[in-house]
Amino acid sequence: MLLLPRIVCNRDLTAPLNRARIQVPALYLAGDRDFVVQGTDHARLDAELRQWAPQLRRTMILPGCGHRTRQERPAEVTAALADFASSLDSPRHP
Repeated sequence: MLLLPRIVCNRDLTAPLNRARIQVPALYLAGDRDFVVQGTDHARLDAELRQWAPQLRRTMILPGCGHRTRQERPAEVTAALADFASSLDSPRHP
């Protein structure tokens, strides 16, 4: 029962950030079985993410992976994060 007041409080605290864009390089990583992206057209997801994160370097969807990407695919997540971190030295990473 305490969840609703927290959601309302968080919504109120973050109201100034409504419609804010992420202005730093970003990586989006999710599992295709994650309830957040399950059944979503990944090309459309990438396009929509880029509207809010113009410097999105990569959208990576891990097949057969759920919501807990780090626990389910630690090697792939670590490799993706390392690749992303090394891309920060270059102007654009494909």
